[in-house]
Amino acid sequence: MNIDDAALDVTDAAIIIDGMSKTFVSPSRTVDALRDFSLSIDGGQIFGLLGPNGAGKTTLVDILATVLLPTSGTARVLGHDVVRDTAKVRERIGLCVGGAYFFYNLTPREILTYYGKLFDLPASRRTRRIDELFDTFGITAFEHARFSKLSTGMKQKVGIAKSLLNDPEMLFMDEPTTGLDVDVAREVRAHFKRLVEEDGKTILLTSHQLFEVEELCSTIAVINDGRKVVEGSIDDIRRELGFPDAIRLIVDGDVDLDVLRSLSAVTAVDRDGDEVVIRSTCAFDTVMDLAGLVREKRLPVVDMEVRKSSLEEMFTSLVRGDGTG
Repeated sequence: MNIDDAALDVTDAAIIIDGMSKTFVSPSRTVDALRDFSLSIDGGQIFGLLGPNGAGKTTLVDILATVLLPTSGTARVLGHDVVRDTAKVRERIGLCVGGAYFFYNLTPREILTYYGKLFDLPASRRTRRIDELFDTFGITAFEHARFSKLSTGMKQKVGIAKSLLNDPEMLFMDEPTTGLDVDVAREVRAHFKRLVEEDGKTILLTSHQLFEVEELCSTIAVINDGRKVVEGSIDDIRRELGFPDAIRLIVDGDVDLDVLRSLSAVTAVDRDGDEVVIRSTCAFDTVMDLAGLVREKRLPVVDMEVRKSSLEEMFTSLVRGDGTG
């Protein structure tokens, strides 16, 4: 699915990328990290950017965050060109990367104070904001410990806090829960939701934790080899590319699999012992037919579960190049 050129003119878009390419050249090789990449992201949501290692995700995020320059093409963040209006973009964004690292001999308090000064925050506001963030992410007890002595998870929480220091409208979160234990990662995800739902912020999230993306993101884009593979809501992608639903039956006796294959929208039927799995492009239609069949033919179905294709299944198929489930 490719967005229309007209989509690039959407006025409420927080990010507009048009024909962007990035090439890295060294004496030994040339790498095309991005290839004619276009994307429009509306504000007020958590947008997921997915791709395998080396797909171009971090390169794209770095360009949008004004860390790198594109080779060609344009990008606007919150209405500002990332090349011509670098200072204006930086005033309104926050960036957090997985494996956050700062000056090893500074403390979290000193690190955030340093960045607060870079953001030109007045001293009283700076101190108040640091206190709020330390309280939110449970850093207060460690605020005077050397960064080098912190656990991996605590270091990452300092990185997340730093990205929120200037109260940005737009957040770039590149693997933000790396190193966090399950409970802390859950708290961080809940905080991201509040930032969007209560404060109206926009978050561009990259993550290899696909359950995390499925939980948080309204829409996603998949990038592979520097190119956009697909874009849209997870349900839209599932439907438009024909990723099947799975209807799992537990049966107690013989079942004619050919009869099940004749039901509406069925693409495949497999049986393993007492479990029958029906693949369907429209589970609702298949289940309606199946209910009638159970009544009429008295099929020995003792349990049924309907499951949509997971984001992990879809992602694996898309980056492998199958295009469908």
